[in-house]
Amino acid sequence: MNMFSCPVELQEQILLRLDGLTLIRASCVCKCWHQLVTTSIEQKTDFWHDRCFAEIKKNVLIDLLGPSRAAQADSYGVKDDTPSTEAAETKIIRPIKPWTFWKEIYADWYRCRFVGCWEKYSLKITKRKISCIKIVGDYIITGSAHGILSLFSGVTGELINDFQCHGDRVTDIQCILTDNPPGGQPSCIQVAHGYVQWVVTASADASVCVSTLLGDQWGERKKYNQFHSREIYNLRIWNRYIICASMDMALTGHSIYELSDGMKLNKVCSLSGNLDKSGIAVWNNKVVSISGDLLLEWNIDPSVFENAIIDSVNSSVITPCSVDIQCLQILFRGSLIIFCTLDGGKLYITTDSKHYVQHVLLPVFGATAARIALRGHLFVILTAVGHLHIYHLEKDKDFITLDLTKAITIVKTNCRDAGSLDISDDGNGPVIAISDHAGTVKVIRWFHPS
Repeated sequence: MNMFSCPVELQEQILLRLDGLTLIRASCVCKCWHQLVTTSIEQKTDFWHDRCFAEIKKNVLIDLLGPSRAAQADSYGVKDDTPSTEAAETKIIRPIKPWTFWKEIYADWYRCRFVGCWEKYSLKITKRKISCIKIVGDYIITGSAHGILSLFSGVTGELINDFQCHGDRVTDIQCILTDNPPGGQPSCIQVAHGYVQWVVTASADASVCVSTLLGDQWGERKKYNQFHSREIYNLRIWNRYIICASMDMALTGHSIYELSDGMKLNKVCSLSGNLDKSGIAVWNNKVVSISGDLLLEWNIDPSVFENAIIDSVNSSVITPCSVDIQCLQILFRGSLIIFCTLDGGKLYITTDSKHYVQHVLLPVFGATAARIALRGHLFVILTAVGHLHIYHLEKDKDFITLDLTKAITIVKTNCRDAGSLDISDDGNGPVIAISDHAGTVKVIRWFHPS
């Protein structure tokens, strides 16, 4: 008895038990299976939703969903890695997203493993002095040392538009990701699995700006400079909250704002306890920062903000780092924390906030690190001489045994004095954008050779 002599219902049940990649291959076998997969399995079942949760690690999945959606992870059906009972393990929460969304998330996760074996395409953009960079779908957003925000095509390098956003250097760019364009507004940028409605920027002029980038509302922005007196050197997004790290945090703490309709920012709270100039990183409802030889952690409770009970939140966890450093950049995902020293010479990695693995970078790379980035399974180190060292790590614990000499690929971009880095996926493959202080932007895309 062959497969095609089985009832269609039985064939469907067999196909439903395949992993995501095998199902895609099965849909190419014949017209019958192609129709069965595309019209029945994908559209009438939760196949791609279930495959995402079965094959992708929880923290990696939330990472791919994006920071704006992190607080909604439970409603997406994300399950704990250590279920307490069999009933809890088998319980599936129905997705609130269409099957196309979950298929794109799965494809995004799968494509990252082909960096190094797929063909790559490099695009060079030369513009004014760049201070930070952000990939948004097929676009590249840059912030300049003079406070100008520019929007380029990430495919052709063409300058689409720019405007004066701040009075001084743009220090950070973050995007607000939504699931649908509100009211069909043309001011949204479509990305692989969502829409970017607003862009939030921070500046050395102590201001935060919320801007639109496309359509009739191009360049519409609201600037907020009443909350800080000194430079804001990075910001992060969690759900509808924006957390800013500022040089005046010794007095006011790191500020938390709520973004409401009409691009309005309302300050809801401060995070106190950090006395050094140090960036912040956010994962779910936790914020971490390095202060000298201490790792500080704050828990964000939205119910506290909504009830307006307190004005500031003290750090809930203070852990000795066993190292006394000034931090260049900090990455945070689940129990994984990675940070780099201010001079870019050393990299520290921990998965328990107690034991740190130290990597001295100069003997390995022949240069110090300029920036680091983490997305999905990809970890990227950009050196000061413009070389990209890219690693594919399946589990967070693999970072502890990371061998820096075994990158899956090294890209020599020749961007000297490199200072900005971002990594994303454009729906066809991984994309990395870097810039140097002279104003050169390099965009590297990986695509299937066929």
